[in-house]
Amino acid sequence: MTTKIDMIGLFVSDLPRVVAFYRDVLGFQIDWDGQGPYAEFKHEGVRFSMYERAQLPGLLGQAPSFPGSINGTFELAIDLPTSADADAMFARVVAAGGRPVAWLIEQPWNNLFLIIVGVWLLTGFAMVILSAGLKGISTELLEAARVDGANEAQVFRRIVLPLLSPTIAVVATTVIIYALKTFDVVYTMTNGNFNTNVIANLMYQELFNNGQPGRAAAVAVILFAAIVPVMYVNIQRFRQQEAIR
Repeated sequence: MTTKIDMIGLFVSDLPRVVAFYRDVLGFQIDWDGQGPYAEFKHEGVRFSMYERAQLPGLLGQAPSFPGSINGTFELAIDLPTSADADAMFARVVAAGGRPVAWLIEQPWNNLFLIIVGVWLLTGFAMVILSAGLKGISTELLEAARVDGANEAQVFRRIVLPLLSPTIAVVATTVIIYALKTFDVVYTMTNGNFNTNVIANLMYQELFNNGQPGRAAAVAVILFAAIVPVMYVNIQRFRQQEAIR
C-alpha cells in the first residue's frame, strides 16, 4: 500500500495576486477567470487549490478558525487507494494505542515542554555553580560537625545549606531573570502562538511585526520593572555578605 499527497490547500488573503505569482512568476498553468472562489493547478501530479480566506465562511457555511503558525496554514489531503486501506491504517494506529498529540499546540503540554526546554538550558550552568560552591566548603568543618555527633541530615541543614545559600541565591537570581526575559525558546518553537506568549516575545512582535515602537517600549519598561526587584534583593544580600566579611 502506498500513500501519496493528493491535494494541498492554500488559504490566501489576496487570491488574484497569488494566482498571478504562481502563473506569471513560477510559470504554472492556471485556468482561472478571476471570478470563482478558488483556483486550482497541478504540479507533478499534486493538485494545489487556492482559496481566499474572506470567502471561506460562504463556502463552508461557518466561520473557519485558522491556527496561528510561523509558516501559515496548509490543508493536506492524503490519498489512499481505497477507503478500506484508510480504515485499515486507522485501525492499526488505534490498536497500537496511538493518538496524535501536537505537543506545541495542545495545552497544557505546549507550556510544559517549553518549561522543560528552558530548565534543560540552565541545568548545566546551575550544576557548575553549585558544584563550585560545594567544593568551597571546608571539609575540616564538616568532619568537626560529625565528630561532635551531627548526622548527615544535620550537617547538610546546619552547615552545608547556610554556607551554600549565597551560591543558591546567585543561581536563583539568574534563573528568575532568565525566566522573565525568555525569548529565543518561545520564538523558535511556537512564536508565542497557542497561549504560549511571553513578555520579551510580545515586545518583539509589537516592534517588528506590528510596527508599534511605542507599545514595544512600554512592554520593555514592564519587563525592566519586573527584573529590578530581583536585582535589588540580590544586591542587598551581596552588601550584607560584604559587611560580614
